[in-house]
Amino acid sequence: MIRLCTAPAMGILTTMLTRFLLLSMSLLVFVATGCSTVIKPTRPQTQLIAEGAPLPGVRFDGEEVQIREPGMPVSPSRTWQREVANYTAATLNASLSANENAPVARTVVTFDLASPSTFQVGTWKEMTIHITSTLPDGTVVKSAVLTGNIDDPLEYAVVTAMGVGGTVLSVTAGVASIFFIFSQTPVTGIIFIGALLGGLSLDIGQSVAQYVVAGSEEVRWSNLYVQALAAHAKDVRTQIGRGPPVGARPPLPSLSPPPPLSPSTALPDPSDGPPAVLDPAEAG
Repeated sequence: MIRLCTAPAMGILTTMLTRFLLLSMSLLVFVATGCSTVIKPTRPQTQLIAEGAPLPGVRFDGEEVQIREPGMPVSPSRTWQREVANYTAATLNASLSANENAPVARTVVTFDLASPSTFQVGTWKEMTIHITSTLPDGTVVKSAVLTGNIDDPLEYAVVTAMGVGGTVLSVTAGVASIFFIFSQTPVTGIIFIGALLGGLSLDIGQSVAQYVVAGSEEVRWSNLYVQALAAHAKDVRTQIGRGPPVGARPPLPSLSPPPPLSPSTALPDPSDGPPAVLDPAEAG
């Protein structure tokens, strides 16, 4: 009797579950094909603008910008490095109002991302940025190291909670399905469907949240990098012209003969000593 009364309800629940699964799969496909987790430090909230008079005698080019990654790798491809290098050169040129016909400086940008510990709890993405440039006049400009976190504790907690909650509900749905097969009770069926829907919802929410978090980390990284570029542009303005003259070479070693030895250090002449004494046996 109970089974006959609950059959329509179970049919409705099954239909709702099927529609939810189709909607979930469509949303997952849309998120997977329309979003990307590759982030670049080229999208700050405020772009760097020109400060001060135009600086002659130097400009920057993406071909002369090198990206170093002594810590965890941050560049997925050569294309990523080229885009960041071009952005670096364009930002420095805009800040200095550089002349496009000026000689090119060589720049090395270091992105040092700390690695997480074996049992990591909490934020860990600490980014250290160091910029060094060799100007055409030989001046080496080393800006101060800039360090900051590109992840956020609240975002980390929300994504972690979604992951743990989705796993717990998925396990609950699996256990409830086993009980529902053998018992066929409405309560077990409702628990099974509720846990399954809840687990799928949290899994989808975690997938979407990861893209949102990646976008937030990209903005923080970009803001940190534009600060480092602004400081480096200011250092270039203050230190240009302090290097050796253009075309100067280090002095060559002297080709003059060494000075003569002093009498105290001169070697004695063997002819000035007493005559050698011969052995009588050898003389006979």
